[in-house]
Amino acid sequence: MRGALRRAEVARGSGDMGVGVEAGPIEFYTGSGFIEVQVAVIVGPGNRVSIGLSPGFELPRGLLEPVLRGVELGALVRDRPGDIGEGVGYVGLLSRGRITRQDLTEYSIIMALLPWVNDYYKELPTLKEYRGLVEALRNS
Repeated sequence: MRGALRRAEVARGSGDMGVGVEAGPIEFYTGSGFIEVQVAVIVGPGNRVSIGLSPGFELPRGLLEPVLRGVELGALVRDRPGDIGEGVGYVGLLSRGRITRQDLTEYSIIMALLPWVNDYYKELPTLKEYRGLVEALRNS
């Protein structure tokens, strides 16, 4: 979340909206306790922040543990065919190309756009409020 937020802030610059996307495991009620997702963050007018997630999936535990320690997933599967790091992504490998990293990125951005296209973005937290929420969660 923090990485996508930083990217969105930089992307916004002096424009109306900025979008940042990052992938990684988030805690979830699964066997491993984590699910791999794409997270999109949009910083828009009024410094309001919206979040969107892609569909998610569990990583094999042998990959999850190093990823949680900060190792890039692409670095762990370099021996696999295809461009995992910048191409179809690990989901592309698992789905045999039926679903790609691009698909997950698009879905997460679409979900983050919903408050903006349906005019309830004024209910979203501001950047300052969102940072406070993130810090409170980090410290809990």
